[in-house]
Amino acid sequence: ADFGGSYSVKATANAGGISKTSESKVFTVEGLYVSLLSKVTVVQGKSITIEGSVGNVGTMAVSNISIGALTAVSGNAGISLGAVTHSAPATLDIGKNTKASLTLTAAAGTPAGTYEYKFTTSYNANGAKSREQRIFITVEEAFAKMDISVLSNREGDGSPEKSNIVTAVRPGEGVSQVVRVTNGGNKTLTGLSVTTREKLPWVYLRDESQAALEDIGFHGF
Repeated sequence: ADFGGSYSVKATANAGGISKTSESKVFTVEGLYVSLLSKVTVVQGKSITIEGSVGNVGTMAVSNISIGALTAVSGNAGISLGAVTHSAPATLDIGKNTKASLTLTAAAGTPAGTYEYKFTTSYNANGAKSREQRIFITVEEAFAKMDISVLSNREGDGSPEKSNIVTAVRPGEGVSQVVRVTNGGNKTLTGLSVTTREKLPWVYLRDESQAALEDIGFHGF
């Protein structure tokens, strides 16, 4: 995070062989900066933790670092935010940084959409200073998507997938096939039950997986 100081920036555009360059703009980066994702996506009913850092990007050591709680600019009651945690020492020297993290949760009933939050970092660098930063949280709708495929044998042997069970069996013999149920969504699918349509007495299914099918998970019968 050692990028404090003054910088000159200009932009150049090319179109149809014609090049045009803007005037230079000078800006200065000073003080303390919390490097966390400014745009975060979370699924309804899920929690995520984002990792980042607290860095001294200025030209002098900083002390008395304090990161305030996140407050809603356009938030929702279904979003729970912990504090930004960090391990900054009493004094953070020039160009140094330390780990930071933030955990957030979207309740299952939180409406899908994008919400804005802000927090303020206070510190001392030749006087009391502060910096405000914003985080945009997008809540995605949770959904379960069930797909069913049939394998002529176990998955590990490269069996081709089919959409139904077609097989022949002689009297006194048996044959086994794998029915794979896949949850391709982002929500846990519970209460899974698979039965044969005809209810034939010599056909049965054996559950070989867990009762709850996690998102992007598999269930074998």
